Amino acid sequence: MVFLITFLVLISSGVGYLLLLQEEKEIQIKKLLSDKDAFFSIIAHDLRGSFNGILGLSEMLLEKENNIVNEEREEFIQLIYQSSKNTFSLLENLLSWAQSQTGRIDFNPSKVEVSAIVNRTISLLSKHAEYKSITIKSEIPLEQFVTADANMLETIFRNLISNAIKFTNTNGQVTISMDKERKQFVFYVKDNGIGLSSENINTLFDINSKKSTTGTHEELGTGLGLMLCKDFVEKHQGSISVHSKENEGCTFMFSIPNE
Repeated sequence: MVFLITFLVLISSGVGYLLLLQEEKEIQIKKLLSDKDAFFSIIAHDLRGSFNGILGLSEMLLEKENNIVNEEREEFIQLIYQSSKNTFSLLENLLSWAQSQTGRIDFNPSKVEVSAIVNRTISLLSKHAEYKSITIKSEIPLEQFVTADANMLETIFRNLISNAIKFTNTNGQVTISMDKERKQFVFYVKDNGIGLSSENINTLFDINSKKSTTGTHEELGTGLGLMLCKDFVEKHQGSISVHSKENEGCTFMFSIPNE
């Protein structure tokens, strides 16, 4: 009798465990489908919007009968260049995010110098910052090494710095700094831009809450880059968060374990 009761208890526990696994699997599938819908919505809306802007400006420049003076022509060319660069960045994020969700991105941590990655990223984004007369300042010390995937770390900094430039007004400033703690490194990307409302902060890293937002110079964006940052930070067993108030700027913080 005791054996029978024990057997029935084990069977019940096993069935309950299998049902729990099935429920968790169904939840994961529903999330993947929901994320897929949001992903394709971003592609359909934002890429179309970006290319429409580029095509519209290009068409105006190509029209033979226009009264565009040289200064306006230069401005149009600058807008086309910046829009093309933003669109390329969006494509990079879309590709990286899709690869990440399907497990097709390799995670290869190694000893990397942070300042080299940050300075390279600043150089890449310098034209956009100069166009808005925004100063980017790195306070990351030289010869500071961290164990991380170099490509992922550069993607994190590129998205956070680009995001800061986007939402900072003309003559603003973006600062990159770090703290070295016993068990982790904490990195900060701070701007003095337009900031975020508490409502937007709560949905910042949720792809299903994403909607197109425009920067201080009408730059297009989806917030997908922040989702990618979160994913890459978590692959390093770290965390990411933001402190912000409207009209007082943002500070994004992310950590990487100090191994």
